[in-house]
Amino acid sequence: MPSTTTLHDAPNIPAPIELWERNTVLKFFGGDKPLHISTLYRGIGAGIYPKPVNTSGNTARWLAHECRTALKRMIDARDQPKPGKPRGRERRRIDP
Repeated sequence: MPSTTTLHDAPNIPAPIELWERNTVLKFFGGDKPLHISTLYRGIGAGIYPKPVNTSGNTARWLAHECRTALKRMIDARDQPKPGKPRGRERRRIDP
């Protein structure tokens, strides 16, 4: 029976790093309607989406595990109750 090595068995063997191109990232976060590139970069600036890794002069790639983590963070934030905001104008009380 052949033996398999996992990261837990051999900590010095690095896990394969999966790099995604920009179009893959746009589709990953946008689904059937991919994000617009401007939306992606605004989200990167706001800390919503992960920053790309420059692999050469004009080439950028995203780490797949960072994209998955960002999406999980968005899902977790969606499921958290949001603090209530008062609706409408605050009324002043008139003491008689």
